[in-house]
Amino acid sequence: MQRLIFEAEHDAFRESARRFYQREVGPHGERWREQGCVDREVFRKAGEQGYLLMWAEEKYGGAGVEDFRYEQILIEENARHGDSGFFGTLHSRLVAPYVSDQAYRSGSHFDDSGSRACHRNSVRADAGALDWRCRTAHTTPRSAG
Repeated sequence: MQRLIFEAEHDAFRESARRFYQREVGPHGERWREQGCVDREVFRKAGEQGYLLMWAEEKYGGAGVEDFRYEQILIEENARHGDSGFFGTLHSRLVAPYVSDQAYRSGSHFDDSGSRACHRNSVRADAGALDWRCRTAHTTPRSAG
């Protein structure tokens, strides 16, 4: 079935993503299941390729991509050539925005105590999503009460 929603740029992106998932994700799935977590390194590599937080503005380290078709490509290629244990779009689309919405300035540091579940869920994504969180967290104090 021919899909008409993608353009040439999407096809080139898909080829790049496919190679990434074939090389960096798929071959490691069984080991990750045995050790109970995905290697932190793969999140770093995904970030280097621009596959994490693509939607974030460039000033925050993202690519400023608003076209969700790129995220769709990552999801599809991970399903075809990667491993279900690595779900970078979960961290890019759910964890990072949630964490940045929950953090607030407390004196000289950011406090994100309202998002502990998020931290446990994203322990392996700290190289990308959680670093981005620190740069985009709210800078106004939380009101008392």
